[in-house]
Formats: sequence, C-alpha cells, structure tokens
Amino acid sequence: MASNCYARGLEGLRAGSSFWSSVSFYYAAFFAIKTVMGTYGCWMGGPKSWIEVANGNSGSFLLQYRTAAYGTLRGSHKVTWDAYYDMVARLSAFLTSPEAVIAKTPVFNTKTWLIDARNDVNYYPQEALQAALDFDTSFDPQNVPNCFSGRLQTLLKVSQACVLFAKESALRVGLSTDVWQPLQSRADYVQQKVTDPQDPALAAYFAAEKVQLHF
Repeated sequence: MASNCYARGLEGLRAGSSFWSSVSFYYAAFFAIKTVMGTYGCWMGGPKSWIEVANGNSGSFLLQYRTAAYGTLRGSHKVTWDAYYDMVARLSAFLTSPEAVIAKTPVFNTKTWLIDARNDVNYYPQEALQAALDFDTSFDPQNVPNCFSGRLQTLLKVSQACVLFAKESALRVGLSTDVWQPLQSRADYVQQKVTDPQDPALAAYFAAEKVQLHF
C-alpha cells in the first residue's frame, strides 16, 4: 500500500493534481511507518486500541494489547504518528541510515505535521488551488525533483524516506509472507501490480473519457 501510494503520487506530479500527489505521499508515509511499527512489535489501531512491546528481552518477547488512551492526541492518524515517533526514538541508536534519520525525525519538530499538511490540501479547496499555483511557479524540468517547493517537496522527501525505511526494516528482520501467491515474491507483486505500465485498454479508456472534461 505504501509503495502504491508513492508510485501514484509520482504519476500525479502535474499542477492540477499536485494536491492529490501530496495526499498520496502522505499515505505512502503513513502506511510505511505502520509497517515499521509492526516490524518491531508495535501497532496502533486507534487511540484506545494499541499493541506495544512489554518485554523485549532476548528469548522472552512479550506483547501487550492496551485499551487505555495513548497520549493526549486524538484521531487515529495523529495518535499513530505520536506512537511511531515515540517508538523509533527508543530504537534510534541503530536506525542510522539516511532514510531512517529522515523518517524517524518529526517534520519541523511537530509530530502531526504530516497529517496536518494532508488535511489542508485534502479538505480546503483554496489550499489545493494554491498547490497548483506553487507547482507552476517552481517546476523546472531540468531540476526534478529538487524544483518542487514547500509542502509538496517536504511530503515527497519524507514519504520517500519512510518507504525506504520500511524496506530497510523488512530486510533487516527477514520479513516474508505468502500473501503474494501465486506470485513468487513481494518484488514480483509490486512490479506487476504497482509499477508496471497501465494496461493499454485502460490507457485507451482514459484517452476516450478525458475529452468529456474539456468544457
């Protein structure tokens, strides 16, 4: 899900949909950090539904399910970011790759910056229109991706770091699963279902439909 949202955000990089690329990058980061939490034994289902490592001693790994409110933030996304940043702070000593450093650090020292940014462009039309204007002003085809400015640039860089940090974490612990069957691997699934070009029939359908939007 994180990889898909990141890929769709990249595909949507144009003025008119830059606001939705921002939303896609947010969800790429959000799904990625939930993966990281799960990889290290934690999970946040909601403010009063969460799992933490109660005993992480070697050979005696204990998880506990909690129903008391976590922290003071409310809303499933805000509380997830709060819990995530708390968790990675405790693991910070060995999370030292460039991607991990970005992903484990609250953006502008604000734990809720990412969800606040998503809410702005997702729920306020004036912010979405401003995103389009900012894109047109800053876009330089000779300087991609560094030409993007402000919120879009930050969301792009942080989501990229979070997706790569989730990848790093999965490889670190040898995370594997059989949910990709009948495909052989996660890499095969991502290539065939996420990053391969759209089927020509779907591309033709889009070409036929888009003319109706010109009025």
